[in-house]
Amino acid sequence: MILCAPSLRKYWGYFQSMQGNSVSLLFTDHRGQPHHLTCSKSGQQGDSFETVRFAVMIHPFIGRVFQRHPDCKETAICDDIFVVPPLQEALALVAQLKLILKQDLDLDLNVPLLCAQQLLR
Repeated sequence: MILCAPSLRKYWGYFQSMQGNSVSLLFTDHRGQPHHLTCSKSGQQGDSFETVRFAVMIHPFIGRVFQRHPDCKETAICDDIFVVPPLQEALALVAQLKLILKQDLDLDLNVPLLCAQQLLR
């Protein structure tokens, strides 16, 4: 059983209604063209509870990887993770984190091109 604060129980119905359902989201681009985006995984973007759920769910996975690399420090908020290196250790950590997130959670860790170019300098 997962423990939670009694004050959160009143939101359980809302949480259930937002999870595990396929939805079609309407997105309007910069030209005013509407696009329907089908989403069948995860939760609603911008939903405050989804942000908390994601952070709580991913924290143990990230924490285990960082325990294996004690010379690296991390700062993270929501789905943005920053690694303060020694460079070789940070590269090993990011490679391991990318693999674990994909295997265990079906999440893709994207390393922005700008960051990759700076690492290679």
